[in-house]
Amino acid sequence: MLGNSLHKHFVMQNLTKLDSFFNLNISSHLSLLIDNKNILKEIEQYVSTKNDFLRKSWPNHYILGLYRLSLFCLVAALKPNKIIETGVLHGFTSLTILQALYNNGKGHLTSIDAPSYPKSGPANDDGFKDVLPKNSSPGWVIPSNLKKEWSLKLGKSSDVLPEIIKNNKIDFFLHDSEHTYETMMFEFKTIWPNLKKNGVLIADNIDCNTSFFDFANSVKKEIVVMPSEPSSDKNIYPNIRFGVIKK
Repeated sequence: MLGNSLHKHFVMQNLTKLDSFFNLNISSHLSLLIDNKNILKEIEQYVSTKNDFLRKSWPNHYILGLYRLSLFCLVAALKPNKIIETGVLHGFTSLTILQALYNNGKGHLTSIDAPSYPKSGPANDDGFKDVLPKNSSPGWVIPSNLKKEWSLKLGKSSDVLPEIIKNNKIDFFLHDSEHTYETMMFEFKTIWPNLKKNGVLIADNIDCNTSFFDFANSVKKEIVVMPSEPSSDKNIYPNIRFGVIKK
């Protein structure tokens, strides 16, 4: 991970890609999160209760990473009413989305998660090994004051997603569940007809396979691709992390 000042520069430099892509001042909304000092204190309070959770210190907001900071800025700027997210685990991404919704004073996040409990192991079949801490549920890090506009549906996205989008138009969709070609393409194809015009589709870990790029080509839409945080080990942190499509 970069030092604080370099990491800040990396984040701000890449947020300008979203400014250009949406022709909006997306990056300016980051200050709303940076000015919120309580969110880091709440995270540290929650993780301090989990003996088997490795990271205990959250010294600055940039440690949340470009991916989550970008999501906060996008939700803060676009002010979506209905968001669907697949994949929750600890809930750090959900937390940043919910904080933006809280600031907006509108919107609802519905999350789908197949829990990865310590005893059962990872629910996904994509090589990612992270599991929940002992005696924890998906989204355990989310503060209670942010849960008012949050719904959690447990199960595989292949089972749950078609049910929750029936007769519903969605403003914002985020894939962060099992990163296999089949699951990712299923989610993209399922959500796309129900995504509103100018709605946003975001996919994490698009370096795992070509599904995001194949789907974008199939619907003939431009994309913006965002990088991972720089690291000396590029086998773990490739220069591609997540992608964005606007309908």
